[in-house]
Amino acid sequence: TWSSTQESQHTTPGITSKATFRVPQCKATLVIAVLLVCVILGVVVSVVAGGGSGKNDKDPSSTLPQDDLEFSSTTLTQIKRRGVLRCGVPNQEGYAQLENGRWVGLEADLCRAVAAGIFGRNAFGNEEPVEFVNVEANERFAALNRQEIDLLLAITTHNMERNVYEPSTKKGYSFSKPYLVNGLIFAGDPEYLPCVDSSYDSGMDQGNSTDYCQNSKLCVLDSTTHEDIVKALEPQLLVGNLVTPTTLEQFYDFFLTGRCNLLAGEQFDVAKSVLVDKLQYQKPYDTGTHVHSKELISMVTRDDDVRWSDFVDWILQALLSAEELRLMRSSESIDPTSLDKTLVFGKEFETMFQDAVAVVGDYGQIYERHLEPIVPRIEANKLNLGSDPAMYATSFGETELSEIPSRSSRHSP
Repeated sequence: TWSSTQESQHTTPGITSKATFRVPQCKATLVIAVLLVCVILGVVVSVVAGGGSGKNDKDPSSTLPQDDLEFSSTTLTQIKRRGVLRCGVPNQEGYAQLENGRWVGLEADLCRAVAAGIFGRNAFGNEEPVEFVNVEANERFAALNRQEIDLLLAITTHNMERNVYEPSTKKGYSFSKPYLVNGLIFAGDPEYLPCVDSSYDSGMDQGNSTDYCQNSKLCVLDSTTHEDIVKALEPQLLVGNLVTPTTLEQFYDFFLTGRCNLLAGEQFDVAKSVLVDKLQYQKPYDTGTHVHSKELISMVTRDDDVRWSDFVDWILQALLSAEELRLMRSSESIDPTSLDKTLVFGKEFETMFQDAVAVVGDYGQIYERHLEPIVPRIEANKLNLGSDPAMYATSFGETELSEIPSRSSRHSP
């Protein structure tokens, strides 16, 4: 029996030809049968290879490839190949400061903790697999965006705006859970403090406060949430009297040389222990009594590598969990090996929690080492062991933007 007539038409200039041919129906049926047999054999082979039940009967850890993290996280791949983690940090006491050739501070140790999770505790000796890059407030996001650093640890406040659209780079970023809760306060010459902090009472008769406060000069770091907050407060007496230094060094220098008589900054930035004890400010100095904001200080990563962002956040949680374990056991320290192992990021990073704590200790120990001498640990920075409030509202930041963020602002490299 013959059927399935097919035609092909070939056209050449001036010539048209039509070729007609037929395919035997029995041969077509044979071809289909052969294909079905091949498919069935393929299914049988795959089931047998899977152990008969279609499941992998190997060790559970084999389902997580050892190189899984390296291949799924571009950032981690680059760090491993480079052999060093690059962290953007401030040059500020308590956070990250170069002392006798070594960076010390809370944020310096957080960087080391992440590096220990990547390279292991044995990578730390006379040398460390970390590189500290000093970044200023107005350049920190640009440095992260340009991939000059892998991790930003520069006293950076998390707000919802920066998640989606950070103004200086026009991109969004990923933030860890907060590792510090801070707040904006005013400080400086006690005679001028009431001009910006209505709750502060200098005890002096200032006469016409409007005329008096016209002589006040307030310094606040440029390109920070502090600048946004100060401008939002709009103290009428400071119109035209706002000075915005671009570096922390300028911030202090302007005050010490008289270009400012008031400061607006984190409680750690403007503490008496910094201005009076360390910088040797000789004139009357005091800090305001009112905290004007809630700053959720977090680690920052680019928004194009979720696995890397998760890795950083898990290291922070390990430091907090280690402190919780120590407090619950009422002990001075814990054995890092008592912490859990994890295969979530691959076999290579199985001891990431243990390695991080082995190198820097738990969160409470880090805080006590670096920040306690400057500002004692307040309730907001202590662990909730089950009965204290733990909810907080994250600031939205600037919501009235001058332009609409592009669709690529969240994920552009």
